[in-house]
Amino acid sequence: MTVGERSVPLRHLVGALGLVSVAVAATGWSIAWLVTAVLLAGLCRRRGARGLPAALPGAFVVVTVSALVAGLLASAFGVNLLGSVAASRAVLALLSLALGVLAWRAAGDDPVRLALPSRASVLRRGWLAPTLVTVALGAAPVLGPASRYGWIFAGDHLRLMLMAADEWEAGGLTYATNPYPRAIVTLQVLCWTASGGRVDQAGLVSLSRVMACVLWLVLVMVVLGASLVARSAARALDAPPRAAGLAGFLAGWLVLLPMFAADYMARGFESSLVAVACLLAIAVEVLRPWDRRSLVVAASALAVLSHTWQLVLPGAGVGYLVLLWGAVRGGSARQRWSAGVVTVAGAIIALPGVLALLKPVGGVPVSHAASGGDVPTPVLVPLAVVVAAVGYLAWSRRRPAPVVVVLLMGGVTVGLAFVLARSVGVAISSYYPNKILWVGADVLLAFVGIALAVLLVRLDGVGGWRRVGLVPVGLASALVVVVAGLSMLSAPLGSWSTVDGDEVVHALRSPGAGQADVFLTQEPGPFEHTVQIMIRFFHAGSRYGDLPTGSVAEQCAVLTVSRTPTVLTTLDPQVARDRFACVPAVRVVQVTH
Repeated sequence: MTVGERSVPLRHLVGALGLVSVAVAATGWSIAWLVTAVLLAGLCRRRGARGLPAALPGAFVVVTVSALVAGLLASAFGVNLLGSVAASRAVLALLSLALGVLAWRAAGDDPVRLALPSRASVLRRGWLAPTLVTVALGAAPVLGPASRYGWIFAGDHLRLMLMAADEWEAGGLTYATNPYPRAIVTLQVLCWTASGGRVDQAGLVSLSRVMACVLWLVLVMVVLGASLVARSAARALDAPPRAAGLAGFLAGWLVLLPMFAADYMARGFESSLVAVACLLAIAVEVLRPWDRRSLVVAASALAVLSHTWQLVLPGAGVGYLVLLWGAVRGGSARQRWSAGVVTVAGAIIALPGVLALLKPVGGVPVSHAASGGDVPTPVLVPLAVVVAAVGYLAWSRRRPAPVVVVLLMGGVTVGLAFVLARSVGVAISSYYPNKILWVGADVLLAFVGIALAVLLVRLDGVGGWRRVGLVPVGLASALVVVVAGLSMLSAPLGSWSTVDGDEVVHALRSPGAGQADVFLTQEPGPFEHTVQIMIRFFHAGSRYGDLPTGSVAEQCAVLTVSRTPTVLTTLDPQVARDRFACVPAVRVVQVTH
């Protein structure tokens, strides 16, 4: 230890973090709670502070499944959890306490040095750069105005906000009236309610921020998971020592390319992003030395997937079965018994989500996959990723079993996309098959990062004309970093947004907007569409099919059945009254300037 350095037992730091987590839970700082809870869950692994990054993807899954279980139990026992500030804060505090105790027991008295990292240490951890950049940019939804995270007011995010309002109204997670899987929504609502959120004008603004923060944390876990998988797989493949860290670095940037991050974040494909995070969390566990907590993480990931996107369960199941086989074959009788308990518990948690798919309310058959939608990624891109991943493994001299398992996880998911497309008679480039293909390709991007890293390192060590190959490979790698970096840096500046978040918030916070049924503005467009959907938030429990379009007939139909027919408008009030003369008693609320 050099002069000026200090060391503190890890157990002391864990205890302090646990106390902070309980405190922020009790006071309603829910985003701070979520971060501390994930850190505590990661520290439950017996690998000390140095092994913390590798444990975080699984830790996030464990925290998510905990919120999921709380929502399911609340619904089963008729307890108003998600609609009660006190109950939500109590659950968060209890979860922090439980995780804190487990982490404190796992920490031991191993010393942690409190000193600035050396240059060599920073370089060794350079593979974490994409994750750290993503974490830093997370300050935009946490601290910035709505214009910094305006992407949350577009695409499927809007529908998920309506579902969040319904969950708040129901007090728990139930599929009785809506079969849409909502694991991440339940976590978002739990955090939102604990922060004091409710279905009103101020609550809508706070919900948008909480949802953006939680989803950004999902993106962080996707980036970290991809880097970890690439780094671990490169080591298992006996890649040159420098190549492992470089592979993790490049894989992190690859998943941040616009077609893999910005397009899906902006369109609100939250289920796809959560599915990738779960698959990568299982892949990380497959590639690391086995312990009993690996099975807990994998079972939690399967449970979350069952309440997120059931169609990608087969790929995740491959990883889980391998981990389960390791416990049964090489473990003691106690470990086999524990594996059985974990498997049964995971199945029980997953069951409501699976039943919602098998017996949906209103009917959502397999043919629903033929429905259209906005497909952002050209199908050739994920297919090229798959070919590159398989090609690299075929070219590699070693094919260790864990790496093959990860390849199978991505490959099975990709194969399922083709099976689905064939079964419903649509092209692989259509909406749902394309999205499943994207999930599988996202997992396999790690192998593209490995291939680029190995080529760079090996070409750097050769002479003669072959060294010329370093130029195109280096340029391709640099282009990945630059394009992904610029895409991420431009997100807080509005490049991912279709509307100005501040403008939307301003309209929805106008006095009386909470009673509005219809929105009227000068020109139809994204702003009008967003506000029109968001005013349904104030009517929790209403059917989503009742959203009116811009036609006078549909808007009049909505106003006619309303107890207090109200129009929110940016125009002169008389213009609104003339348009909706069908309802003589219509009330007009003007957006304040």
